[in-house]
Amino acid sequence: MSQAIALYTPEAPPALMEPFGPAALARNMVTALRRANFDVLMAARFMPGHGFDNERGARLCTVGAGLAARLARRIAKRPPEGRPAAFLTLRINGGAPDLIAPVVARACNIPYVQIRAGAAETDPHFEIGQRPIAMGEGAQTEFPLFIDETPFSMAVPDAMRPSYRAMIGGGYGLDPALPWIIAPAMMRTEKLDSFRLLAAALTKVIDRRWQIIVAGDGPAKAEVAEMLFPMGFERVRLVGTLRAATDLPALMAAADICAWPAMGEALALAGLEAQAAGLPVVACGGTGASGYVRMDETGLLAPPGSADIFSRRLAALLDDADMRRRMGAAARANVQARHAIGPAAEKLARILGPGKGDA
Repeated sequence: MSQAIALYTPEAPPALMEPFGPAALARNMVTALRRANFDVLMAARFMPGHGFDNERGARLCTVGAGLAARLARRIAKRPPEGRPAAFLTLRINGGAPDLIAPVVARACNIPYVQIRAGAAETDPHFEIGQRPIAMGEGAQTEFPLFIDETPFSMAVPDAMRPSYRAMIGGGYGLDPALPWIIAPAMMRTEKLDSFRLLAAALTKVIDRRWQIIVAGDGPAKAEVAEMLFPMGFERVRLVGTLRAATDLPALMAAADICAWPAMGEALALAGLEAQAAGLPVVACGGTGASGYVRMDETGLLAPPGSADIFSRRLAALLDDADMRRRMGAAARANVQARHAIGPAAEKLARILGPGKGDA
């Protein structure tokens, strides 16, 4: 019989159908828990957000306490065999705090586990009596970032690649004779620094032949267009938000390079999806991408904010098709070995199995 796990994702619920970021990680977590043979109970949809000042923070803590108390009463009415075996919270480093799960876990005597994902210099929110499990890369992390790699795992045989690129590119006005650079990112204000760096880097490789594809949409679309279109309308394709299960993987499989600085992004999951599709990734260090982009193996990193070095990394890949293929193959293998649903499910089974967690 499957164990029930209560899951809370304060940054974004799985039902928030955004293609990248915390909502995507929440959906991946649900998939991995089910693969590990857990029944997933979504505990709450409360998103306290960021930027706690005294007044707002106090108000949200009050709301969270009320929601937690109601949830605890509902769980307490169940017989012991009908209660969740554990309460799991998935937080993002530096992001929204967990105002629900610790209260419910203590009140109902349920083991509590917090997984804290992504890169961040600081996390202002208080500890809750337990050492979180770190998700990401580096000496202090215990759980690699992961994605549902299945939609991106299609490999196009070399012999079929020209016709495949011609078929995919025809729908977007892409020239199959040129290298395609894909930037998978939503067009939001907080991502404009990355778009500025990308635009500046592309300007420095304007002497080479390429086309850039931005896969994503958002309120900052006009600003992004103003940055990119001066390089030539024929070079730039803004294709909007693509279906994550079909259109985006198909386009990534046909592309040559993923280039996205990911500045300020704790997760940078879109780059992992590109790696799963066999693309080398150019990104900035100090971001969520800096763990899975292994320098000179699965991609190339530039210092945060350095358009000059980012452009040199991009130029190296544009100039060397063999390097692109080698790094792309290593990137795909890296995702399958470390960042796929299967390894994540095995890790969750060990973390949340009988007798695990802190009450």
